[in-house]
Amino acid sequence: MRADDRGRVHAVDGTTPEDATARAAEEARARGRLERSRLEMVLGYAEATGCRRRFLLGYFGEPYEAPCGGCDVCAPASGAGSSSAEDTVVDGVGESDGDRPAHPAAPSYPAGALVRHSEWGDGTVMSEEGDRITVLFDSMGYRTLSLAAVADQDLLTAREGDRS
Repeated sequence: MRADDRGRVHAVDGTTPEDATARAAEEARARGRLERSRLEMVLGYAEATGCRRRFLLGYFGEPYEAPCGGCDVCAPASGAGSSSAEDTVVDGVGESDGDRPAHPAAPSYPAGALVRHSEWGDGTVMSEEGDRITVLFDSMGYRTLSLAAVADQDLLTAREGDRS
């Protein structure tokens, strides 16, 4: 099946109804995985202990060096008696993701890098956070991967092509 510019669906020559049904079912499963991964990213934003601006820009594939000084995590508390941003750090809140030690493989996976995973297929690195990267896979949605695991297990290979 294919859709034309007006959204009308047409049969493709040589495609059986069973093949079309199987392909539509797989497309629906892939869409569900993508939607679940987006929800996981929203939850990650809500639970972020690092710069939220960096998190959001990373979601859209834009690099950003934290801290921004303007989000609720980076900005100093405005409460009375607070003398510095350092006084507001509690159990890691307010610390920048940039404080996370960079893995030696980090420079190999900048935002926008095109990669391939043996099981999940093609993807694009959306952000790098020192010891981990977030990749948007075409078939699986967003996945956050440990750079140590990526490097130790050769999970990703670089692929050539246009960044889009």
